[in-house]
Amino acid sequence: MPVSRRARKDLTIEVKSEDPPAQFPPSLLESFRFQPQGKPRAQRANYSGAKQATQRRTNLQCDVKPFTAETAKAGGRLKSSKAVEALKRDEAEGEEEILPPVPDLVRERCDILVIGSNPGRQSSRSGHHFAHPSNHFYKALHLSGLTPVRVAPQDDAVLLHQPPPYYSIGLTNLASRPSRLAEELSASENANGAKVLIDLVRQHKPRTGIFIGLGVGRAFVTAIRNSDKLAERREVADERRVVLSIPKGIPTVTDSILGKGVGLMAVAIGHADDAEIGKSAGGLATGLTSIGATLLFSIPSTSGRVTTHQLKDKAECMARLKALLDQSSEIHWRNAEASVENSEGKERSDDRDDDHFKLFEVRVIQALDKKRDLKYDVTS
Repeated sequence: MPVSRRARKDLTIEVKSEDPPAQFPPSLLESFRFQPQGKPRAQRANYSGAKQATQRRTNLQCDVKPFTAETAKAGGRLKSSKAVEALKRDEAEGEEEILPPVPDLVRERCDILVIGSNPGRQSSRSGHHFAHPSNHFYKALHLSGLTPVRVAPQDDAVLLHQPPPYYSIGLTNLASRPSRLAEELSASENANGAKVLIDLVRQHKPRTGIFIGLGVGRAFVTAIRNSDKLAERREVADERRVVLSIPKGIPTVTDSILGKGVGLMAVAIGHADDAEIGKSAGGLATGLTSIGATLLFSIPSTSGRVTTHQLKDKAECMARLKALLDQSSEIHWRNAEASVENSEGKERSDDRDDDHFKLFEVRVIQALDKKRDLKYDVTS
């Protein structure tokens, strides 16, 4: 039985807390840990709605049929032989179990929303994000300066409550179905996940989002392009473009500061209630919040299997995102259609020193094409 978008969204655990703790006492860490075996899976103490989300995830296991290499290959759902071989190994080892998704960890207007590809099997079994021992995610977070200490996977929830000067960090995935490899996901799963992600961002309004994996960012952009094609590239009323003036040290996907495809992306997600803010701003404005959108960042995968980028490289990419937030007050922007020309016919760049700032145009989207209403189905 297909799992609807609504069921995927119901797995989100929303944390409502206005006052983050001044530090991470052992009692706080312990309250976020999962209960020992014998307790319901993914039951979290002191989390509103956690038991209901756990029960929904448990019910989903009864409705989803096993996803095997034979059915996947027959349906043309896998893009590489490596993914097929991974499924065959699982079947040979008797690991055809249906693993539950990992709940999202989000809070209203968090500073960073981390977006992975989909949960790994280790993460699914433990109920925590990036739980595999070889994953560099938490190591890179600490080395980049985004966390005061190296956080363990079982303590991932404390990232939402980091005290200043550290930033609050939420965790989610583009697709919800756990797998050994991201290549096992179908294009329809990624496209559906993109729509769910946009809804999640529009609801919670994080300041920035970061895709963990260049392929994850590409899958999101591909979903947008496919939506444009299905809509025959008609004019979308709730879409706009903004021109950012950012420090030159901030990498973008179009330059080569940290490599091709790494950095600030040319697409952002507009917020549900703040869309009119950006539309009404005719001249220059300052700060990330005033844009009324979540800027997106793309970095290489933190998986230990990725050897093209080492731990220090991944940490440096995260450090550039931190620099973007640290210098958010220096970011100027304007609507693209509000470009002003001076008497010499040159575009005005807000009269700042061009040696330290650069212009970057971003497309702000509010939703994908409504006609592209795909269902998340792991059986077809």
